Amino acid sequence: MGVISHTLIARSAVVLSDHPSRILTNLSHLLGWIYTVSWSLSFYPQVIHNYTHRSTIGLSTDFVFLNAVGHTSYFVYNFLLFYYEPVRRAYRHAHGGRDSVVQLNDFIFSLHATILALFTLAQYLWYRKPNQHLSRTVSLSLALVLTLTVFALGARRLKLVSWLNIVDFASSIKLFITLTKYLPQIKLNKDRKSTKGFAIENILLDLTGGVLSLAQLFIDSVWIQGSWQGVTGDWGKLALGALSIAFDAVLCWQHYVLYGDKEPEREVQREAVEVEDDEEEGEQDAGYGAAESGSSRSNRAGDTESSALLR
Repeated sequence: MGVISHTLIARSAVVLSDHPSRILTNLSHLLGWIYTVSWSLSFYPQVIHNYTHRSTIGLSTDFVFLNAVGHTSYFVYNFLLFYYEPVRRAYRHAHGGRDSVVQLNDFIFSLHATILALFTLAQYLWYRKPNQHLSRTVSLSLALVLTLTVFALGARRLKLVSWLNIVDFASSIKLFITLTKYLPQIKLNKDRKSTKGFAIENILLDLTGGVLSLAQLFIDSVWIQGSWQGVTGDWGKLALGALSIAFDAVLCWQHYVLYGDKEPEREVQREAVEVEDDEEEGEQDAGYGAAESGSSRSNRAGDTESSALLR
C-alpha cells in the first residue's frame, strides 16, 4: 500500500510539474499564430488606402521598392529551404542530418507577403505622380543587388558556389533591406511634416507582430527550455527584431505625437502660392480692363470733338 501511495504521489508531482510547461507551450503556439496573422494583415491597410484615394502620395517610393525586393528575397529563401530538395539535402548534410526549421507557415507567409508587396508596387506605378521617383542611393543599391544576383546565379550554374551560399545570399538581402527600408519613409514624413497618405495601421500590426514574436522567443528559450542560449545564441535575429520594433515606434511617434494626419506643409504652401498667383493675375486683368476702358472713353471723346468741328 505504501508503494502504491508513493507511486501516485510521484505521478501527481510529474503531472503538476508538466502542467506549466504545457501552458507555456500552448501560449507559445498561440502567440505564433497571432503574430503571423498580424504580419499578414499589415499589408492590407496601405493597399486599401491607395485604392480608395487613387494615389500613393505620402508613401515613400524608396520604401515601396525596397519592401518588394526584401520580401521577394525572403520568399526565395523559404522556397529553397522548404521545397527545393537539392537545397534541403545540402542543408541536412551540413547540419548533421537535421532538417531546416522553415515550416509550411513560413513558406505561405513569405509567398503572401511577396504578392502583397508586389501589388503595392504595381499600385505605385499605376498612380505615380511626376514628382514621385526613386532616390539615387536606392536606385544604385537595387542595381547592385540585381548585379550580384546575376553573378550568384551564374556562379551556381558553374558550380563555383553551393546552394546554401545562394540561400545565405537571399537571407543577407532580406536582412539588409529590413535594416534600411523604413528610413526613407521616416525621412519623407519629416520633410512633409505629416504622415498623411501613409497607413499607420500597417505599422501597428507590424509592431504587434514584432513584439509577440520576441515574446515567443523568450518563452520558448527561457521558460520552456530553461536556458538563455536560445536568445543569446542568435543575436542577429534578436537585434533585427528589436530594430524593427524601434523603427515602428519612431513611425508611431511621428504619426501620433509629432505630425499627425494633417495636410503636409509643402502641399499647403504650394496651394497658397497658387492662390496668390491667381489673385495677381486677377489684379492684372482688372488693370488691363481699366486701361482699355479709359482708352475707349478717350477715343469716344476725340470722335465727338472732331464731329463738332466738322459741323
